[in-house]
Amino acid sequence: MYSSSPIKLYGSEISNNIIGSTLTNPIEQPRIGIHLSRISNVNIKTNSILFHHDAAPNDPHLGIWLENCSEVRISDVNNIQNFTNFQQGTFGSSLTGLRLDASPMLCIENNTFTKLGIGMQVTGNSIINSLYQNIFTDFDAGINLSAANIGPNGGTENPLNLGSGNVMGNEWYLCGGCSTITKIQGNLAGNLLTWYTEVSSGDRYPDNDNVTGLTIDQIVSTSENSECQLTVNPPVEDDGDIPISLTARNAYFGGVVADSNRYVENYYNEFRYQAQQVVFGLLKKYPGMIIRDDDSDTSFISFYNDRLESNINKIDSLESLFSNGFYIEADTLLNHFADTNEIEHNYKRVYRLYIKQQLYGDTSLSNSDLDELNAIAYEHPLTAGHAVFAARNMLNLEVHDGELSSSSNDESKQTGRNKKLFLYPNPAIDYLRIKLIGAENIEEINIFDITGRIIFQAGQTDLVNTSEFSSVFTS
Repeated sequence: MYSSSPIKLYGSEISNNIIGSTLTNPIEQPRIGIHLSRISNVNIKTNSILFHHDAAPNDPHLGIWLENCSEVRISDVNNIQNFTNFQQGTFGSSLTGLRLDASPMLCIENNTFTKLGIGMQVTGNSIINSLYQNIFTDFDAGINLSAANIGPNGGTENPLNLGSGNVMGNEWYLCGGCSTITKIQGNLAGNLLTWYTEVSSGDRYPDNDNVTGLTIDQIVSTSENSECQLTVNPPVEDDGDIPISLTARNAYFGGVVADSNRYVENYYNEFRYQAQQVVFGLLKKYPGMIIRDDDSDTSFISFYNDRLESNINKIDSLESLFSNGFYIEADTLLNHFADTNEIEHNYKRVYRLYIKQQLYGDTSLSNSDLDELNAIAYEHPLTAGHAVFAARNMLNLEVHDGELSSSSNDESKQTGRNKKLFLYPNPAIDYLRIKLIGAENIEEINIFDITGRIIFQAGQTDLVNTSEFSSVFTS
């Protein structure tokens, strides 16, 4: 289930499904059990997703996969299980129970992940309200963090709503004879993470040797209650249905509104921009979060008012117009959208083509339009923005992003395309954009005329000003 513009499905539920089979003759199993992209406010509950792998599959196999989804509840014993004998190091990331990509404000409660390479994988701003009583049994990594922001705290509330998080009762059962402890591994998006626990060792103790910046704080007593506050009803201004406590608001978002968070150095601006998008979108959706009779309200008010005048608000307004089918109004707003960075440039180009597609149909998109969408679709969403997900959904692409330092994206099985170099628009009048998939960046660009003479030369750029070429040709 996917959408090019965000869709909120209040009160919707995906539940009581058996995907796959316990039978081994014949073997029936999914490749992806449940896949949501840009779909929010859904309850995923009481599903069984069953695999039969005794070796790493050639293609990624996922139990539940969320891409750019917010306020989703995954709970009430979703069972994601592989029925073969587990051997350490067999599956890696090719067999994953739950994958979360840029999906904030989630509740993940009472799920089981058995005999998988990775139980749960998290990337980007995937802030987790509640990670409660999940069981990981036999795995290469119980929880894998890939440049992930899951909030500053994880752990057991004491007392309830103190703000320390809610990771009560998760259990990691290592396979017999496994030589390494991989309950939690990977890297954070730059912020430190404190994980609260009521034990000092054993199955409920989240060993932290594999994650830089993760510390463990043991507390004396525990809460046995979930803190998930997600509602199935649409928000009404000032109705009090706010999906996060005051303490959690300040802990999770205070560093963003005060602009004091430290992100991955090489991608600082991109992480910062997308973190501001997440917070602004929540404050706009839940105005009651802004003023909570607390000294910190001043920072939240200032942050919100400043973003009202920014492109972040324009993007949020565009997505609201799309969700309601107001494409002419969205086109008018887009005409007043001046992009100031690569993320905004991608939004502007993808949304321009999205409006064209919605008004005039799929056949209205030219080959040049499709090439431009392809180029954006194969960017990494952590550096190129959420428009990447929109482009993928418009093209019905399935892309599995590698690490930020990697370009090992898997091409879509639906299209069969294998493009590495994208040039657009074509024809080019004012500018030519160049996208190279498969390398860190473009080292140098040389453009020759028909006689072999160099008419343009530049390094470390992906934008060519073609408006100057006419004078070059006549010189």
